[in-house]
Amino acid sequence: MFTTTIAFKFGYTSGCSYIYTVIIKVMLYTVKIVDEGVIENDLHTDNYDEAIQHESYAANVYGKDNVWICDNIQEVMCG
Repeated sequence: MFTTTIAFKFGYTSGCSYIYTVIIKVMLYTVKIVDEGVIENDLHTDNYDEAIQHESYAANVYGKDNVWICDNIQEVMCG
């Protein structure tokens, strides 16, 4: 299983001399469901085929309009 690592460097060089790094490990895909009006993360995976299979199963349980696959890299990049 692979994870994507996104690193952010922050620093303030005027008046202070520190720089630190925040590293976030992100699974590539999350299957999200709406259960009783609440959005929940149901599955985190790097395997798109697994995400599609789980989405299909969850759509039968929760309804097609209440289940979707989230591309986590796009979520991080777009905010």
